[in-house]
Amino acid sequence: MILDKTTAQIIFVIILLTVGFVFGVAWSNQQFQTNTAAATTNDRIETIESNGFTLIARHVGNTDWEYAVTGVLSNKCSRYDLTEIVAESIPERVTVTLAVSEPADDTLCAQELQKVEETGVFSASKDALVSFAYTEENTRPSATGLESKNEN
Repeated sequence: MILDKTTAQIIFVIILLTVGFVFGVAWSNQQFQTNTAAATTNDRIETIESNGFTLIARHVGNTDWEYAVTGVLSNKCSRYDLTEIVAESIPERVTVTLAVSEPADDTLCAQELQKVEETGVFSASKDALVSFAYTEENTRPSATGLESKNEN
């Protein structure tokens, strides 16, 4: 049986579409497997909130973690210090601490919000127990350098 030109062209287009579909499905499946493998390699993310601040810690491979602490302090006179302590245990216990010191009561300070956006790294296994602590210290001296009447 001899096919006319139009029928041959239709069959050719159907074959091309079928081959293209098969290659598209195969490529899509490969991308899905690649993305799934990447997600399961570094899928440990911890998000912890304390006193209006948020810690997001992410295991990035081997014993490497990255973290970010975000939040807002009530004024520009407040100071803060960010530390991480890794307790050697199995699994490790990691505590990221945000220590905020407020100025003495007699210190004049504009009530302007201060954004906190800090990042850091620590070393611990993927199974580490991560916690976040907020502490407030009212031990900063007054503007004169002497203890304020209200400080103990």
